[in-house]
Amino acid sequence: MKRSTSIISSLTSIIILMTSVAGAQYYFGQNKIQYSQFDWQVLSTEHLDIYFYPQEREIAETAAQMAEESYTYLQAKFNFTVEKKIPFIVYSSPVFFEQTNVYPGLLPENVAGFTEFSKQRVVIPYNGSMSDFAHVIRHEMVHVFTFQKIEYVCKVHGHKNMAAPPLWFTEGVAEYWSAGWDNEADMFMRDMAISGRITPVGNLYSIAGTFMMYKVGQSILKFLGETYGDDKLTDLFDNWWKGADFESILKETYGKKFGELGEEWEYSLKKKYYPYIQRQELPDRQAEKLTRDGINLKPAVFLKDTKHGRQEFVAFKTYRMGYSIIAEMPLDGEKAKYNTLIKGGRSEQFESLHFNETGMDANSDGLLAFVSKNQENDALYIYDTRRHKVIDKIKDESLVALLSPSWSPEGKRIVFEGINRGGRSDLYLYQVDSRRLARLTDDIYADRTPAFSNSDNLIAFSSDRVTGGLQGTRNLFVYDLGSQEISQLTSGAQIDDSPIWTAAGDRIIFSSDRNGAMNLYVIDGVTNGHRTISQLTDFVTGAFDPVLARNDSLVIFTAFQDMSYHIYKMPIPAEPIAIESDSIGPSGNWQIADSWTTPKLAGESSQGSVKYRPRFSFDIAQSAVAYDAVAGSMGGLQFALTDILGNHQYYFLLYNTATTREAFLKSFNFGASYFNRSRRLNWGVGTFHFYDEYSDDYYGYVEERNYGGVLMGSYPISKYRRFESALYLRRIEKNTLLPNAPRSTNATMLLSYVKDTSIWEPTGPIEGTRLNITVSQAIDITKIKRFYSGYNIDLRKYLRLGKVSAYAARVMYFHSTGEDPQRYYLGGSWSLRGYPRRYFYGRNLLLVNNELRFPLINDLYIGLPIGDMRLQAIRGALFFDVGDAWEDKFDRLYGSVGFGFRVALGYFTVLRFDFARRTDFRSFGNHYNFDFFFGWNF
Repeated sequence: MKRSTSIISSLTSIIILMTSVAGAQYYFGQNKIQYSQFDWQVLSTEHLDIYFYPQEREIAETAAQMAEESYTYLQAKFNFTVEKKIPFIVYSSPVFFEQTNVYPGLLPENVAGFTEFSKQRVVIPYNGSMSDFAHVIRHEMVHVFTFQKIEYVCKVHGHKNMAAPPLWFTEGVAEYWSAGWDNEADMFMRDMAISGRITPVGNLYSIAGTFMMYKVGQSILKFLGETYGDDKLTDLFDNWWKGADFESILKETYGKKFGELGEEWEYSLKKKYYPYIQRQELPDRQAEKLTRDGINLKPAVFLKDTKHGRQEFVAFKTYRMGYSIIAEMPLDGEKAKYNTLIKGGRSEQFESLHFNETGMDANSDGLLAFVSKNQENDALYIYDTRRHKVIDKIKDESLVALLSPSWSPEGKRIVFEGINRGGRSDLYLYQVDSRRLARLTDDIYADRTPAFSNSDNLIAFSSDRVTGGLQGTRNLFVYDLGSQEISQLTSGAQIDDSPIWTAAGDRIIFSSDRNGAMNLYVIDGVTNGHRTISQLTDFVTGAFDPVLARNDSLVIFTAFQDMSYHIYKMPIPAEPIAIESDSIGPSGNWQIADSWTTPKLAGESSQGSVKYRPRFSFDIAQSAVAYDAVAGSMGGLQFALTDILGNHQYYFLLYNTATTREAFLKSFNFGASYFNRSRRLNWGVGTFHFYDEYSDDYYGYVEERNYGGVLMGSYPISKYRRFESALYLRRIEKNTLLPNAPRSTNATMLLSYVKDTSIWEPTGPIEGTRLNITVSQAIDITKIKRFYSGYNIDLRKYLRLGKVSAYAARVMYFHSTGEDPQRYYLGGSWSLRGYPRRYFYGRNLLLVNNELRFPLINDLYIGLPIGDMRLQAIRGALFFDVGDAWEDKFDRLYGSVGFGFRVALGYFTVLRFDFARRTDFRSFGNHYNFDFFFGWNF
């Protein structure tokens, strides 16, 4: 069998790729780091195996109780029993959850839990709130029941082609049967209806994967349940075997087409929400909008010296360019320009600003206190807004998460919410001068958004330490630093949040959903015993995060409208709307008897716990077909075995290149490898045998056999940088038409340094830096001499010019020497455009790419008989490439100029169309060479 080049190097790379930290981390990619090592144990119940570590035993027992309750509830809802025990992996913090190996890639920060379907594993973190924990547990349990019920129904009825449920449905039913209908869901649907942005059911794919998809799906199923009865949803699962697709199953169950049901749903939304406009306001009708683009929230007001004297500025978080930043703007708003203070997700120091999770605060000296993830734990930073620099970093290794810092009036202390390694959420007080940290509360309740009073000894905060706390209720409380006592300010089955004291010290402004939507309220008489509550805003959508300005005459806040969050300001009404006073908290100090206790699994329901022992099962077993720009097409069989936690992984690859029966055995290719990902240093071992026959531009016809073993390692320095290494011990045998064909038994060492800070848009990187430096040395251990050496550098830089436009540059230099040096091909869509693939060949390679990337069409809908097809992110490119590959003597550089188009096919791939004219820098070619290929931009 003949091939244009060897598949052996490609297959060897696949062995490393399969066992790397993640597929995307091979060559480039960012790192998932296992900072902590856990002593895993297993708690068995009637229907679950709970995987936990000792520090979180209390949380694991709570998870077991909540999950068993959910099992009983969903067993009735689905009219179905899950036979096998459900693996339930619990983490005491999102920080630890992000390190899980159940999912191989990097988890987005906003993922609150997930269900892995090949082994039906449920993986969830505890974020300090019991009500959130219960919600996520039931949400993921719905996923387990959904897919097992569908699979069971189709199997019983012999229906082999199971219809895939759409994502909006699986997430919608998980929300509908777990969360109920809360103010957040209602806010999104109110705004969608009133702004005329209801997504028709025929276009639900346009919001696939977004937060809106969850709420729209939940809203559709809520409508169907209220209109046709919840039992119809159970019937829908029972009817799954009757249809070839989801819409036919829906019609079989409800007797109407999906489009008809969708029209009824849209009409119900308009009928429900349009009357709200008559009695409530929209934020931009009552307040002045300060920000314009993106998503903006969490304002903080501070004083700053300007050429016009000392003025008030607003610091805020904004998300516009694919990552979050902290910015500042004048009190007049963004129209007077905003400045970037801190970029999140772009460096090791500020790995994540926890965009919508934590607020900020500034003192009278213009020192801004904010939180960012730094390595494993959060750090509290103090930023000088006048000198534009970070002046302090506070980090306590016992606290994995910090939230919502608040300065004391004199600017010497900071109070914040801290979450320890066991998952407990409490209030902490930090003394700036002495750098001492004190814990103020110490219990199971979630204490959030603290704020100092001007009297210097009172701290207001929001907490679920109330009777309805397990159902999501949070009221306001006051902690007295002198007496260390807690008193309750508000009561009622609502969420009261984000208190802020006025300068007078007897008034608190806060946000609450007591009228259905989050709005701003004020409590007067906080300390004098004659408390009254009044309403400051009455918005249809919602208002959050209040702060004060101009001597408490203005309130700055976040509001939701037109499907986005923005910063607004408005004068505080002289006579706010008075409301009933029965929501005032009880007098006297708060007692634990006034609240709830942690749900625990009853003793008879627990089957005890044992130390975790890895047990392996299939993750994947399938045929595999791949295409490489150099090696061509490849195919074979691959399968993987992993343990429940994903820490121990076995990969196997089988492939044959024989063209005759006689050559079958000698042409058999295989690879087997093991990888251990339980620690920060990920390591693996493997063995392989590869054989191929191919044509080579240097040797001509080649028969090559390559077999041996490999030891691999990867050590991440941070999320963005790592070292990688591999040590091969292998036998290489080549038969060629030339004399002295290379044969050796060699030891090959590769060492790489990798950096990747890139930000991507659908067609490829658009901002940041990517760098790979690799050195390789192969020694013939039978002759004790060098077999080959390799030195490779690949540097890529992306300079952002706009939201989806950039200048991209790449410089690559590869060099190899020795008895059998590595040789490189150059040419084609991914390298030197305008030239055929493999046009240049040699042991030295130089390539420089320059590309201007710009948007053409963001969304293109094409009507087809089977439905609309949506193409996202159609981009244009202008490029200038320079390069060459040579053996011993460098001749000259070759180049090309041209233009191209990129069409993203979702997250699957990108179609690349390039038109290039060649040049030898003496003249240009007289026509454009067209090249079509698949793949993301370099």
